[in-house]
Amino acid sequence: MNLKHSIPVFLFLILLFMACSRPKNKIVGVWKVQKVEVDTDTITAKSEALKTSKQRQQSLRLELFEDKTINIISMDNTFPGTWSFNESSGNIYVRLEGAAVDDSLQIGQYEDGMILKREKKPFGWMVTYFEKE
Repeated sequence: MNLKHSIPVFLFLILLFMACSRPKNKIVGVWKVQKVEVDTDTITAKSEALKTSKQRQQSLRLELFEDKTINIISMDNTFPGTWSFNESSGNIYVRLEGAAVDDSLQIGQYEDGMILKREKKPFGWMVTYFEKE
């Protein structure tokens, strides 16, 4: 093999090594709400609760950092903590600083490049879709 052909092969091997040695973390980053969906039959009976809940969900922002810390921002409040990710299930868990409960809570599930947060509310199910900024 002459030098002319070995340089592209060498560069390809370097790029391949770099891609394999550095984990791709699809979760790290800033996530904002793309949309909020509600599945309920009682919308008219609980319309004010629904409206308030949707507004609160739409204000959510998730900041997940490589050092496994997280800021959950809701309206004017920031809730710091730590996060973990279960690769096989796609579940994302958080443990908030100063929380009375020492257990991790599931905050969403990573699916098709988005984080989905599913919650049972008094008026029905609410699904919040987060997209990466």
